[in-house]
Amino acid sequence: MPTDRPYALLDYPAYSNVGDSAIWLGALELFRRLGAGKPSYTCCVDTYDADSLRRSVGDGSIFLSGGGNFGGLYPAHQALRSRVVSDFPDHPIVQLPQTLRFEHEEARVATRDFLSSHPDFTLFVRDRQSLTLARDGLGVRTSIAPDLAFALPCSPRSDPPEQDVVWLLRTDDETQGGRFEPTDGREPVDWPADPRGGLFRIQRHLTRRVAANPHRRWPARRLRRTYAPVAVRRLGRGYKLLAAGRNVVTDRLHGHVLCVLLGIPHVLLDNSYGKNRAIFEAWTHDVPFVRWAERSPDAVARALEDLRRLGGS
Repeated sequence: MPTDRPYALLDYPAYSNVGDSAIWLGALELFRRLGAGKPSYTCCVDTYDADSLRRSVGDGSIFLSGGGNFGGLYPAHQALRSRVVSDFPDHPIVQLPQTLRFEHEEARVATRDFLSSHPDFTLFVRDRQSLTLARDGLGVRTSIAPDLAFALPCSPRSDPPEQDVVWLLRTDDETQGGRFEPTDGREPVDWPADPRGGLFRIQRHLTRRVAANPHRRWPARRLRRTYAPVAVRRLGRGYKLLAAGRNVVTDRLHGHVLCVLLGIPHVLLDNSYGKNRAIFEAWTHDVPFVRWAERSPDAVARALEDLRRLGGS
């Protein structure tokens, strides 16, 4: 991360996933601590423009946001990654910490082929399974590093909890499937949808304009100025949801990460393909107020009871 030249941070999460906004803000915080300042160019998957990026970054480095979209599960993000690698063969490109997941061998081979064409690509991964897969199956320079949401400051909740347990459970393709019945009869929730108005509405409107014509500089600059404020608001809504519970049960990875930052006792379940377990085993298994549980009411009930005894002591 040279501090004497511009850099780019690509793949802004222009959608309501609180965890991906936490990752984005964690990256900005890390770069700030490194003395790099703000990125000179940012974009989401719909607003990428190679000419604008080249004009903004000069010979600086290009960073791709971290998360869990490396591989075949989320094709739009993988397609952006491929385009950037192809468009910028002479720039250092750094993939910030990701979990790797290939459902088909063809996707892994295609990824290996486009990455191997770049002379200066660095891949950071969040877990040891991804590290092995990257080194053996992709053949690129790879290191393991924590999820960048951990770069956010720890901030214990300021208001007392309103209920005993918040059940934050996925409703997308990464759920383990089947309806999970909370042991206290409460309805589970997922990350809240973005508000329809305010800065969120402005960002959606500008995203459509820039996607239709990415060469228009003024709308693109204005859009980029909305990125961090919207991410902060989205993260704040996630914090508020989690802080409402004395305890949390979640299969959302960043439900877990944010509970660690907030100091909230919680039970972590796996997602559909083992991502949560891999990161838990790599980084957070010794956090005293976290309990791992299999996706069954009995296992969760035992873990919650253990946490309550911990709180009582």
